[in-house]
Amino acid sequence: MKFDPNSIPLRNTAQEFEYEKISREIDRCDDVEELQNMCKFLLKLEMKTRETYSIMIADTIEAMNSDIPQDNL
Repeated sequence: MKFDPNSIPLRNTAQEFEYEKISREIDRCDDVEELQNMCKFLLKLEMKTRETYSIMIADTIEAMNSDIPQDNL
């Protein structure tokens, strides 16, 4: 698997600046353990974000379905 951060576009200028700031910190880091922990943290954060979105979508669908009168089913 090739990890190319340039293949992921950011639309928000503020996020782009934040990304650049953190990228420079990563580039300056010589501590392999710290870099490993950063990667693990970001991986887990992404997984948690997906989990949260899934819950939000499921809750929204459930709410939309409960708004439909049973006579129409």
